[in-house]
Amino acid sequence: MRRVVPWLLALSPLLSYGCGDDGPTGGGGAGGSSTSSQGGGEIPCTTADECPASTSECALRVCENGVCGTSPVAAGTPAKTQVLEDCKRIECDGAGTSQTVPEDDDFKNDNNPCTTDSCSMGMRVNEPLPVGTPCSETEVCDERGSCVECLGATECGMATECSTPTCEGGACGIDFAPSGQPVAVQTAGDCEAVVCDGMGSTTATDDPKDVFDDSNPCTLDECQAGEPVHTAQPGLSCGANGTCNAQGQCVGCAQPSDCPGTDDFCKTRTCDAGGVCGFSFTAAGTDLPTAQQTAGDCVTLECNGSGLVQPLVTSGDLPVDGNECTLDQCIGGSPMNPPASQGAPCTMGGAVCNGMGTCVDCNTPADCSDPPGACVVAACNAGSCGQENAPNGTVCVAPSCSGGVQQLADTCQAGACADGGSSACAPFVCGPSACTTSCVDSGGCASGATCDTGLAECTTGPTCTAYCATIEANCTGSNDQYVSNAACLASCAGLPDGTAADVSGNTVGCRTYHAGAAMGSPAVHCPHAGPGGAGACGNDCDGFCAIALAVCTGPNQVYASLSQCMTECAGFPTSPPYSTAVTSGDSFACRLYHLTAASVDPAGHCSHIPEGSPVCN
Repeated sequence: MRRVVPWLLALSPLLSYGCGDDGPTGGGGAGGSSTSSQGGGEIPCTTADECPASTSECALRVCENGVCGTSPVAAGTPAKTQVLEDCKRIECDGAGTSQTVPEDDDFKNDNNPCTTDSCSMGMRVNEPLPVGTPCSETEVCDERGSCVECLGATECGMATECSTPTCEGGACGIDFAPSGQPVAVQTAGDCEAVVCDGMGSTTATDDPKDVFDDSNPCTLDECQAGEPVHTAQPGLSCGANGTCNAQGQCVGCAQPSDCPGTDDFCKTRTCDAGGVCGFSFTAAGTDLPTAQQTAGDCVTLECNGSGLVQPLVTSGDLPVDGNECTLDQCIGGSPMNPPASQGAPCTMGGAVCNGMGTCVDCNTPADCSDPPGACVVAACNAGSCGQENAPNGTVCVAPSCSGGVQQLADTCQAGACADGGSSACAPFVCGPSACTTSCVDSGGCASGATCDTGLAECTTGPTCTAYCATIEANCTGSNDQYVSNAACLASCAGLPDGTAADVSGNTVGCRTYHAGAAMGSPAVHCPHAGPGGAGACGNDCDGFCAIALAVCTGPNQVYASLSQCMTECAGFPTSPPYSTAVTSGDSFACRLYHLTAASVDPAGHCSHIPEGSPVCN
């Protein structure tokens, strides 16, 4: 059984049939690719330019044998009108209409530097790039495929005691320490405290408790207006046998050990020739011995030149914690080990840092190696690399076609590459990756098949094109069997092929034989060659029902089964005999006329063919 091809239906706006307003105004004409009619008749022409414009750019208007028609554009020809960047291509199907096929080069650029843009099976795909890929001079890609300023706070600058960089939502920010919060390292005895100002900087404030102890019991140490003051206390006892004088000195010593205080690295007691106690100070800036230092505390202890130990903030005394996924930093004299950025390389039990101070296998599947095979992909779960099944339907082997056999795409199912199956293309041949579905000449058909050009179909039997050309040429006037070549082709598409040797039976072959015989005896053979068969090429109901089940389908369906059609058809009055002139009245002839008209205009004529026809009654 042949099918009715869509390009014939595209001609329906140019055709009009029926009783009264539906009735034809002209008879059949010469054969061609496909003919059009105006007011029910064929449109005569001498050149294609005189014919109505085609409603489809996949069907060219032609003038054949003096009658307007259309000719399908070769299959695979791209349409002029395309939807850009939709991963699809609109092309001609070789049957006069267009079809949409996948086009992997027609991908849309989403203008996101953190994704790769492509097409897969006609669908847009935007895959995120690996985390940390630069996407601008100052930005990188995150795990969601967004271009961001940061992945972790350490990428947003250096922390201080009064400000901490933050990374929230991929954007850098700053958290400020509260105003008045003291910094870690202070200058001892300067009557001041260095504190945060609430805006990330520091400021000095008076601190009456930060008194400078000059280690002299003969003075009173205090702070006045933010400055250290040392007031003499004459008459006080000092040292072993000494007394404080008005200058705040301890006098009466015979040797340094008689003087008050203690000796250390930054000061040593002295007793001069006049018996006055004092100190010898180590030069300012002299570091204390290593044994008196604390490694990794970001501070070096040194003498201040006045006998005191002064902490000096240094960036060389880093707090090394031995963790590759933390940073060893000194922040304002405070040792800190903030986490390294997510994705930083490491070797301590993993491959990348997770941004929280731990070395893990992965942060995203991109950090893991894909296992072999297209249907199992890398996965990252809780920092460990693993694998998971690719989504069902993922193409694992692309479709192909060779040697006349089409291999459908293999797709992933539950982690395995499932065979999509194969099928022989006969009577068609292979296209680029699949069987062709239409032809423009016999080169598009498998060996032993011929292109039925009027239907753009390959067949191993007689062609509707040859049949319609013959019957249109030999059965004219009162013997006319079809209102147009288009109606002949579309009706023929629903009939069994048969063979070229047929002289009887409901086949195209039988009708082709009688169409040829009609050259000598049109009155005898034209009815046999017509759509019904008139008892020679099957009985009339055989032809009627074969065409009705092929033409009136979907929303225009009349008969649900062949038996239903045959039963109802048997009750149609058989008089008058069929001709294209019978367009009304309760008869088989009227219904067969409207059935041939329905082959190119199903919506307009299928409702006229059943027993309850509003026209044939």
